[in-house]
Amino acid sequence: MNKDIALKVHSFIDKMQLINKDDTVIIGLSGGVDSMVLCDILLLYKRAVSFRLFAAHMDHRLRDESAEDALFVAAYCDRNNIPLYTCDADVNAEAKKAKVSIETAARYMRHGFFRTVLNEHLGARLALAHHMNDMAETILMRLIRGSSLDGLSPMPSKDKHIIRPLMCLTREEVMSYAKDIKLSWREDKSNTDTKYTRNYIRHELMPRIEENLNPSVVHTLCNQAKSFKEDKDFVNIMAKEAVEKATKTDNGFMLGDEDFMYLNPSIRKRAIKILLNKLGKKTDLYEKNITSIDSLFSKRRTGAVIEIPGEYEARVHVMGVELVKKEGALAVLEEVILNLDGVTYLSTGDMITCETVENFENCRKPHSKNIQYIDYMSLVGQPVVRVRKQGDIIHPLGAKGKKKLKDYFIDKKINRWERDNIPLIASENDIIWAVGVGVNDKYKIDDKTALALKITYKKGEYNE
Repeated sequence: MNKDIALKVHSFIDKMQLINKDDTVIIGLSGGVDSMVLCDILLLYKRAVSFRLFAAHMDHRLRDESAEDALFVAAYCDRNNIPLYTCDADVNAEAKKAKVSIETAARYMRHGFFRTVLNEHLGARLALAHHMNDMAETILMRLIRGSSLDGLSPMPSKDKHIIRPLMCLTREEVMSYAKDIKLSWREDKSNTDTKYTRNYIRHELMPRIEENLNPSVVHTLCNQAKSFKEDKDFVNIMAKEAVEKATKTDNGFMLGDEDFMYLNPSIRKRAIKILLNKLGKKTDLYEKNITSIDSLFSKRRTGAVIEIPGEYEARVHVMGVELVKKEGALAVLEEVILNLDGVTYLSTGDMITCETVENFENCRKPHSKNIQYIDYMSLVGQPVVRVRKQGDIIHPLGAKGKKKLKDYFIDKKINRWERDNIPLIASENDIIWAVGVGVNDKYKIDDKTALALKITYKKGEYNE
C-alpha cells in the first residue's frame, strides 16, 4: 500500500514537472504527519531523480513542547543527511504588535523565514505538504464566508517557487502511508481545537458531510475548484479585453458607459478589480467593494461617490464611472491676494497672471477656458484667489439674478469631488470668476467698459 502511494506521488511530480534533475528543493518540515510523509516520499524520489534536498523548520514558541518538535526534526534530518535550517519566532509578540490573529502572524513569519532560506539558493523550490483535504477545507471555508472565483480556485500544485507534491493524495492516504511504514511524527494539539474555523470545518463539519450527505465530498470540492478555475480563466480573458477600453485619467481610470454599461456584470466586476490593482489596490479588496462599484452603472446618480478602503474612490460622471486613487488629488489651494498687475503664485504650483488691456474689441469671448476678461472698473476692494466656502454666490453670465455657488456648480454639472479644487477669484463672498467654469455677469465686458483686465490661469507653471 505504501509503495503504491509513493509511486502515485512520484508520478504526480513527473506529470506536473514539480522537480527536475539537479534542482534544489527546500521542504517546510514542521514535524507533523503531513510534512514527515512528504519528506519520506521525497527521499525515495531522490533515489531516482538526483536533486538537492534541504529542510526548514520554524519554532513558533506557541506551545511548551515546541522545542521538542525542533529537536525531533533535527534528529530526523541528521539521520537522513538532510541539511536543516531552523528559526525561533515569537509569534505571540508579533501578533500583538501587528494587531492580527496568531494564525496570520505565524503564517507571515513562517513564509518570511522560508524566503530567507530560498534567497540562499538561487532558483530553489519550496515544497509544502498540502493535500486534497486542505484544498477542500479551504474551498468550503471560503464558500461559507463568501468569496469570488479567485478564492474558489484550486490550490495550485505549482505556484512560482512553491510546489505541493501531495496534492494528489487525500488525508486518509497520507495517514495510511505513515502508519504502514511506522513513520514517527509530532502532534500539535492546537490542530484539534475547534474554536479555530479551519479546525471546526476539518473535525466537525467535513465528517458530518461525508457521513450524511456526500462520502466523496473531498473529491467533489476539489473537482469543483477546477471548474471554478476554468470559469475564472474565461472571465479573465474577457475582462482584460474590457480593461483595454478604459481611459487613463489624471488620478485613475474612466470606465465609459459606451464600453462598460452593457457588459456582463461578471466581466465588468472583474475589469474593475483589475483596474484597481493597476492603481495599487491589491489588498483588502472584498467582493462587497466590487459589487458596490458595479452598482453605479445601474444606479445613475451623477456625482455619487463610493469610498474604497485605502484612499480609493469610485466616482459617477455623466458618461461613466471613474476609479481614482485619492493620493493623486490636487494640492490644497491656500487663499492668496490677487496681484492685479502681474503674477500670483498659488500653493498648488499653479499661477495666475493679470494685465490691463485697453484695446479689447476681441475680448468678450475668451480664447480659452483658462483666460477671462473682466471689466476692471467694476472691481471693488482687493480680490483674492481661493477655493469655495459657505455663503459664496455668483450672478451667472446672462442670468436674471444671483445664485448660490453650489447650485451654480450643480447646474454646470461639476461633480462634488471637483468643486473643492476649482480656483475662485472672489471679492468677499462674491465670485468674480470660477476658473474654467464661468464668469460673474456683474464683471462682464460690455459697451460701457473703459478698461479690461485679462486674467490667465496656468496650471503647474510654478513649483517651490
